Amino acid sequence: MLKLYGRWRKAVSTILSIAAFIAWVWGGIALTLVMIRLLPNHSDIAEILLYIFAILTGVGGLVIFWRILDEIHFWKSGYRVCQLGPKSYFRWTLGPKDCVYEEQSNNGTVQRLPFVRVILGNGYPAPSEILLPDEDVWGVRVPAWASERRAEIVQRIIESFGGSVVCVVVENELRHL
Repeated sequence: MLKLYGRWRKAVSTILSIAAFIAWVWGGIALTLVMIRLLPNHSDIAEILLYIFAILTGVGGLVIFWRILDEIHFWKSGYRVCQLGPKSYFRWTLGPKDCVYEEQSNNGTVQRLPFVRVILGNGYPAPSEILLPDEDVWGVRVPAWASERRAEIVQRIIESFGGSVVCVVVENELRHL
């Protein structure tokens, strides 16, 4: 029953995202057409507003589309790595970033493992370090579902950041968000 609930929830989430994408694009088109009809005598203003609405509609549509692709990738792969915190729009600034490894469980819930990524320099993908517990204390400091899977989870995190990660072990406890 819980597995079915998880699938249902994922389907509704994706359908709502697709509906938001369609509504955004059609809303932008409708607003542009209304604006052109309301400003027939001011063609220069109408043309400028047309370009502004077209750009806003396009950028908004792309953002929604990328979110839909992220959801679909999460469905297919079963895991994702996300950056958290108020500086999420400044992903490539230097310094530490709060991140989380998320994975779908068999019962449809999302399990989380918080960690810190330190961006060391510029470039794409940005060279970085991930701060995780040492192998000796991994099983004690992480949730039970992740206790025997350090190598797999670390490999997935490295792949998610484009392979430019130097894995750093930490003697202290894992930083909880």
